[in-house]
Amino acid sequence: MNIKTILPMMMLAAAPLGSLAQTQAGIKESNLDKSARPADNFYQFATGGWQKLNPLPAAYSRYGSFDQLGEDNNKRINTILTELLKKPGKPGSVEQKLGDFYKLAMDSVRRNREGVAPVKAVLAEMEPPRPLPTCARFS
Repeated sequence: MNIKTILPMMMLAAAPLGSLAQTQAGIKESNLDKSARPADNFYQFATGGWQKLNPLPAAYSRYGSFDQLGEDNNKRINTILTELLKKPGKPGSVEQKLGDFYKLAMDSVRRNREGVAPVKAVLAEMEPPRPLPTCARFS
């Protein structure tokens, strides 16, 4: 194949990725604290706006954009799974399986009653029990 054939194919393959690109710049001015001089306290200058807009939650010892992203993702996933519990999908569908799995995971009474018994066979397949090594000093 020559470049005249490969280049259009690459352009067509990359076209859907163009819509996924961010439309914002990497640095948001609202995250900056322009009252602080960068030469005196660059950390305050670079993160002061973020700190004002996102105060440290009581449950965290630190809180950054990745913590916020993780929290937002957990909320979205929880919302999706809760919706699947409300309207179960067709039998055998992915929606039905996810809903059943989530319902099973949330059943703490059953989990506490059964303990590890349901997964003992799988655990035994993964690593059969080995005898404990004996130590010459303690035998």
